[in-house]
Amino acid sequence: MPRIVLINPWVHDFSAYNLWSAPMGLYKTLEYLSAYDAELSLIDCLNAPIKPKEDGRSHIRKEKILKPHVYKSIPRYYYRFGISKEEFKIKICSLLPIDAFLITSVMSYWYPGVKETISVLKEISPRTPVILGGIYATLYNEHAANTGADIVYEGAVDNKLIAILSHNGIELHPSKAMGHWSDYLGVKTHAPILTSTGCPMRCTYCASHLLNPSFSQRPAHEVFQEINLLYEKGVRHFVFYDDALLMNPNEHIVPLLEMVLKNLSGVSFSTPVGIQARMISKRLAQLMKQTGFQYIRIGYETHDTKRQKITGGKIYDEDLVSAVANLKEVGFAAGDIGTFIMYGLPNQQFEEVKESVEFVKSLGVKIALTEFSPITGTAESEKLPAAILSEPLYANNTAFSYLFSNYNDDDVKKLKVELSNHNNSVFKV
Repeated sequence: MPRIVLINPWVHDFSAYNLWSAPMGLYKTLEYLSAYDAELSLIDCLNAPIKPKEDGRSHIRKEKILKPHVYKSIPRYYYRFGISKEEFKIKICSLLPIDAFLITSVMSYWYPGVKETISVLKEISPRTPVILGGIYATLYNEHAANTGADIVYEGAVDNKLIAILSHNGIELHPSKAMGHWSDYLGVKTHAPILTSTGCPMRCTYCASHLLNPSFSQRPAHEVFQEINLLYEKGVRHFVFYDDALLMNPNEHIVPLLEMVLKNLSGVSFSTPVGIQARMISKRLAQLMKQTGFQYIRIGYETHDTKRQKITGGKIYDEDLVSAVANLKEVGFAAGDIGTFIMYGLPNQQFEEVKESVEFVKSLGVKIALTEFSPITGTAESEKLPAAILSEPLYANNTAFSYLFSNYNDDDVKKLKVELSNHNNSVFKV
């Protein structure tokens, strides 16, 4: 029986935090392959928590490493996040012989971690084919060809993967019903949930529609069945990672939460990916409260009306005001609600960022500053020089903001301190 090892690689970055992060693409690949006659194993190099919280959030073990040359002027340390090299090598050696390595990739600027992971695999098992997939491999296909991978796989997993394995002498045959990715992870108290793929919006800074050109929502009853399956395995905290969780609310999220409310107890939910304020009606807010939502984040981005419109019209000020009012009216505390404000967009002045902050502060909710990160193929990226787009390392939000936003670094630091004080005060409300 062919032995296939799936790997979530190391992350090389200035900072990283496990906000319930999960390699969903890798999990779905596990699920897909579970129907075939293969021996499957998963190695998550990021599974190295430090003082994890009960709900699964944690810092990640790290080791300081040399910065890439393009980051030379950035006054911050650079790290490898995850398990040690020695631990990784032991895990790989314990599984030999291996017929194929399947590696995922997420952020494009994390490719140095992908390269290092592949180099270790080639050192231990040089004849085993390495197939690299995921977001970086899909959006930066040509660049990913230089990571050392034997094959760069674009898009979602399907029969194309079976054909590639066959071409490399690994014959897989359907042998049983498809399982669930959680069968390979052991007991966990929290789990990610993906209820849809793609996004109907076309925000100029987002690559969701490039990765999934069409928007598709799973039936509410099907999602509930997955939640119930995980619930029976001991999971009590569920994390939505949809790009458009609240679209078509009356046909999707509302009936889903009604089923949860009727059938499950002691659960909680979080939305670390910004949800759509426009869809948060009084009824939906009430259901969110009744079903234990506790980490609500709303995508806002900017207070500038013109920029709100030209970047996609996802949200306007009145949408945020209404959503916050509805959430607070049903009992959510100010500290339960947060918003994302983006800074460093092409041609965005720092004054616009400060005005956005002042507006959200007036609503009495938490604020998270998110640095703009250029993604090849998006409308915002077309405003940038080709030299920036050709090097994925520049897409690192920390690096791009520092190198190209033209903001005064002291002003940015001052604003972050101000926001920290604001968030601490809101959390106590």
